[in-house]
Amino acid sequence: IDAGTNAVTAGSITGLSASSLTTGTLPNAQLADGHILQVVTTVKSDISTITTSAGTYTTILTGTITPSSTSNHILIFLNVCFSQDEARYSDIRVYRDSTQIAKADSAGSRTPTTVGANTDGSTDAQHNNFNSSMSFKDSPSSTSAISYTLRVGNTSNAPSSNQLIVNSSGDNVDSGYTLATISNLVLMEVKG
Repeated sequence: IDAGTNAVTAGSITGLSASSLTTGTLPNAQLADGHILQVVTTVKSDISTITTSAGTYTTILTGTITPSSTSNHILIFLNVCFSQDEARYSDIRVYRDSTQIAKADSAGSRTPTTVGANTDGSTDAQHNNFNSSMSFKDSPSSTSAISYTLRVGNTSNAPSSNQLIVNSSGDNVDSGYTLATISNLVLMEVKG
């Protein structure tokens, strides 16, 4: 300790609580498991109309995060508002780079996905807004930049239009009763 400034230039101090520190930062290695180390947020506030065929998925949100340790986890929160213009069998998928994650186990001929929405295909269905939220913990074992993407699409061509609308109702009429919403993707690095 420098006698004139009371500054510590090297070494260690014992018996000092963290609450006594008024400046500086603790290195991530000193934090306990479970601490949030960084947060990346991506917001989609515009309306997108997507015409798709069965099995074709369109990216609507992407967030990139670089973990500081291979033992850390990424906590994913998503909230997507989407609807269908008489389309059926729509779903949202989560990808880590090019790999689909956060999906159900295989179950017969069913399509494993993250979030699904199935309407009866009637004209009334086009007035629905599906606000889909979920969370998922990913363990990528990487310290490279990772891109997480949300993609929407259909598993069937019924009916042939298969039009999906993100951030509005299926009819997407420019009127006061039609809602314009937001969707978001939040990534949190959690010390593991």
